[in-house]
This record gives sequence, C-alpha cells and structure tokens, in this order.
Amino acid sequence: MADNVTIDLNDFDISGSRVQVGITVRDFDHFKLRGRGGVIRNFLNAVQLYDSNNSLVEGVVFYNNDLSIYIQANYQSVNYSFINNNDFLFDRFTSVSISNSNRRFDTEVTGIIVWNNEFYFSGRGIELCRAKDSLIMENLVWGSETDGIQVRKSKFVDVYNNHVYDFEGRGITLDLTSYSEVKGNKVEYGDIGIQVDEATRFVSDACGGDSSIETNALNNISDNSLFNNDTGIVLGKDWTPNRTTANFNLIERNKIYNSRLGILFNLNTKQNVATNNAFQGTTTRVEDHGVRNRY
Repeated sequence: MADNVTIDLNDFDISGSRVQVGITVRDFDHFKLRGRGGVIRNFLNAVQLYDSNNSLVEGVVFYNNDLSIYIQANYQSVNYSFINNNDFLFDRFTSVSISNSNRRFDTEVTGIIVWNNEFYFSGRGIELCRAKDSLIMENLVWGSETDGIQVRKSKFVDVYNNHVYDFEGRGITLDLTSYSEVKGNKVEYGDIGIQVDEATRFVSDACGGDSSIETNALNNISDNSLFNNDTGIVLGKDWTPNRTTANFNLIERNKIYNSRLGILFNLNTKQNVATNNAFQGTTTRVEDHGVRNRY
C-alpha cells in the first residue's frame, strides 16, 4: 500500500472469524477509510494503522470485533488522525485505541480527533495513550463494561461534550494526565462519573514510559453534568498515600445530582480546588482525605 490510498466500502460487508485482522496500514500517510453504509465485523483487530499520519476513518459500522480501530506510533510519530461519524457495536475489548508504544520517547502522537461517534456495549469505548494536543468530542458511549473514555499519560487533551451512559466502572478517566480539560460532558448511571487518578501500581505498562515521573496535575474539570452515579468525581487513589498523584486540579461548575457521594479527594491528593459545583439529591457533597484541598 502507498500514500494517499482511499478505501470506500460503499455498503460492502467485510467479515472475519475473530482471529484475523481486517485492514492493516503500516508507514503510509493520508489513508482514508470511508464506510458509506459498509460494515467491518468479527475481527481480532478490524483496522490497524501503524506509523501513519493524516488518516481518516469515517462513516463505518464496526460490529463484534475484539478491537475495532487501533492506531499506534511504533517507530515514527503519528499526527492528525481523524475518527468521525462511525458506529461501534459489541466490541469485546476497546473500540478505539490510540497509543504511542515507543519507550524511547523519540516519537509522538499528536492532533488526534475522535468526534461524533457512537459506541454501544463495548468493553471500553475510547482509549488515548501518551498523546498530546488532541480532542475527544461529541461522542456517545453507551453500556461500556469498564471506562467509557480513558486518557492515559497524556497532555493537552480536551474531552468535550460527550455523553457516557449506563456504564460499569468509570465514565471518563484521566490517568497520569496533565494540562487537560474535561468540559461539558454528560455522564450518568454508572459507578464513578469522572476520575483523575493513577490507574496502575506498575512503574511502566503497555503505554510505555515511567509512571513514577508522571502525575495528574493542572487539569480543569468543569461544566459537566454527572447524574445518578454512585460517586460524581474522584481524585487520586486510596492505596498510594506516600506519593501525590493528583494535585493542582480545578473542579468547577459541575452539576452532581442523585449520587451517594459528590466529590472524593483520596489520600494522595494535594492542593486541588473544587468551587461553584451544584449538588442535588446527593447524600454527601465532599469527602476529603488529602492535603490542603479547598472546596
């Protein structure tokens, strides 16, 4: 395959047997996959894009794959991928996974846009790992088994105006992520609405890098509607009291309704600010186990 290739499914159905890969693109740029009613189903990985820039996946129906879209930087940077207006149904693990697996830190994942997609009953809807300057916006994630949207080890990522509904686990997670904004989202009927934490005890994991030098800092969690969750917003983990992993985050103007607990500051949180949040039908508004948090 060369640069500037377009695949137009045009109502065509591509089907596997759960052990193959549907489409693989490696080290070619400006790849476009347009669905126009087409379906990709029953693959281990439906679409794999490695070291490819300026990719577009648009208007495809993905059904019953283990992982539907997998974009990864291995040996060179990945920039400006656009995933728009796709439907994902019954994916076993993660529907969209975008990551930088290069542990030498000489590649980047930047300018990723995941916009206006619908996810139904996936293991996880969207995972963005070691990225920066990216946008996750106006997606519907319904019935995920773990996180609806997870941003890991990233910087300058905006998570705007998504709707995460009827999920197990966490609606939106920032995991060792800084300088990012979670704004205008509606998250309802799950365990935790939004969590800013360190999701793993391990020094390094599949994302690459050394988690001991990273933290969740200077994020803005604002103007979100968090309805009918057990807990609205959680910062930090309760098993890392000797290391701060959530500090200097701003939580403001969120609506937290009909929850057991509104905002939880765990042991490893420090100097976070929660202000002008609205609570209605919530049993306990704030529970604080951290240091110098303000609310």
